[in-house]
Amino acid sequence: MKRRKSVLVVIGLAAVVFGLLIGDRLAFKGVTFKAGVVKVYENRLLVRGMEENGINFRGEYSVSIDENTELTWKGKNIPLSEFDVGDKVEVSFTGAVQETSPARPQVVVRVRILDDEKQECFYQEK
Repeated sequence: MKRRKSVLVVIGLAAVVFGLLIGDRLAFKGVTFKAGVVKVYENRLLVRGMEENGINFRGEYSVSIDENTELTWKGKNIPLSEFDVGDKVEVSFTGAVQETSPARPQVVVRVRILDDEKQECFYQEK
């Protein structure tokens, strides 16, 4: 009986840890696209969608950053000032996209730098 109770406790703890570690990723119901940083502003990023995205996410986007936006690199939270022109990023948002020039995703949930190391510039002035 004691052994069975211990097994149930371990299974319960494993389920809680699993939920905490990846539960928010499974629950995310927004849109994610990959882009390169074109310009860094005080509270937003100008990004250009990569060719690997669907046709709707290849243009330029003004990505607003607020206190609720998760900014990460290598799994750690970082300030917006750590983003550089040329960084390859993954932008996750919910809601609509304002059809302005550049387009504006409504609620930016997360911006994550994809590269393990800072590399050469993704964006080149034309």
